[in-house]
Amino acid sequence: MERIRSLNVLSLVTCLGFLLPSGHAASQEISSAALLGTGITAEYGLGSYAVIDEYFSTEKYSGTLPYVRLNWSRAHEKAVYQLGLEARTSSEIRNYSVKTAITQFSFIQGFLYPLPRMVLFGRDLHLFLGPCSEIFILMNTQDLAVSALGFGLSVSALLSLGVRAELVMPLSSKLGVEGLLQAGFLSLGIRAVDDETSDDATAPKLLTALAGTNASLRLGLRYRLSAAFSGRLAYQFTLTRITPWIPLLATSDTILAGLTWSF
Repeated sequence: MERIRSLNVLSLVTCLGFLLPSGHAASQEISSAALLGTGITAEYGLGSYAVIDEYFSTEKYSGTLPYVRLNWSRAHEKAVYQLGLEARTSSEIRNYSVKTAITQFSFIQGFLYPLPRMVLFGRDLHLFLGPCSEIFILMNTQDLAVSALGFGLSVSALLSLGVRAELVMPLSSKLGVEGLLQAGFLSLGIRAVDDETSDDATAPKLLTALAGTNASLRLGLRYRLSAAFSGRLAYQFTLTRITPWIPLLATSDTILAGLTWSF
């Protein structure tokens, strides 16, 4: 996991070293918001998932976790407004013969503002940056013979304010590279388990990014099928980390395919 984070940081630093501002003002580039694939987007993905929830164990549980996302975005005069809903669920996350069921929900809304156009490897690079908010819920349910309920339940939630950055680099009139980085920096964290011994143990807390965050990094290709439709194929890495109360760490690597209807 440390190796993955180190590679991501190294890749980001390497790319930034090639960026050269072109001198265009953000207002001149607002038309490039269309490159973000505004409209309605439906995505499906599948990939590996790993979680360490210390309420149950310090051991890692892993498996395949499907991904479904529905996104709506609209370009206004000075910004692009986005709403997104994600859902993931599987009852086949394992540690050897022991299974746990994972269910995740995420609701995201935010604004993206165009930055001055840059040049990367001789091609135009369009950058967008803005604030976002997210409601994130992760439920971990495991069969436990020692529990009076017959199962153990661990719930983690983050109500976050953060930042979202997207990039678009056209390769041709139909094909382009897309990237995304999103992270929460200030969150109201909630942690609940089925056998809490005191109210203080799981009372809501205000968390910085060091104590609790849900972050995503995505890189992919978009191909314009027609004036109204475009398709996307992408890789996405996600990290969820909550350290107060009972620590939880989850990561996933997912391959996504999506279709956007622009109107």
